[in-house]
Formats: sequence, structure tokens, C-alpha cells
Amino acid sequence: MTKAQGLGKKARLHGQKTIGLLFEKGSSFTLFPFRVSWMVSDTRQAEAAEMGVAVPKRNFKRAVKRNLLKRRMREAYRKNRNEFCGELVKRGASVKMMILFTAREPLEYKEIEGKIILTLQRLLKEYDAGKGRIRKENEPRG
Repeated sequence: MTKAQGLGKKARLHGQKTIGLLFEKGSSFTLFPFRVSWMVSDTRQAEAAEMGVAVPKRNFKRAVKRNLLKRRMREAYRKNRNEFCGELVKRGASVKMMILFTAREPLEYKEIEGKIILTLQRLLKEYDAGKGRIRKENEPRG
């Protein structure tokens, strides 16, 4: 695997303030087994998309299982992000997103990869519909 194929530091969502803002003011949707919180980035990023993953301790007590699922999710995203990021670049957009694993049972890699592809397609549709922009305090929800 070359560096261009990897999921580098610039492609990962980081920073407590950013993640807090994402959950507080960003948009979200559920596509089993994921819940995706996302927002359009107002700052110019090196990557078209910054992504983070999470698996709740409440559903998977053992860290080994949580880490396995996170690795599978990141790998599925890494393999399928080029098309997604290309579409974002065409639109002149950049997004930040967090993908949470909500299922109670672990899934095989093939299932996770299929769902990640559907999730990225849905995210593009949501972006095209005008969602994901940070709302001001007085602004109504759309």
C-alpha cells in the first residue's frame, strides 16, 4: 500500500471542539448499522472529507471487539473514499463526519463495506439537498 492509498492524519477527524460541534450543530442520519453525524466544513481542508469512527462500549464491552469493528470501518472507508472525495471536489465541498456503529452484534467486513458504500452515497444526497450546514441559534431547522 502506498501513502496515497492510506488514510493519513489529514483525513482523520480530530479535536475535541470539532467533534463536539459536529454532534451539537451538525446533521445526522441513520443507515443500519451506522449513525452518521456530519457537517459541511467552513474552513479549507487538505482533504475533501475528514472522518472518524466510534463503537460504543455499551454495546461491545471488550476493547478487542470494538477495535476490530473500528478497523473494519476505517478500511472499508479507505477503500471506497476516492470516488466519494472526487464527488465532493466536483461540488467544491469539504465535510467532516463521524460514523458510529449502532448494531449490537459484530458484522463481517463484506457487510460493513457494503453499508459504508451506501452511507457515502446517502451523504452525497444529503449534501445535495442542502443539509449539513451549521445553523445559527435563531435559524429554523430545515
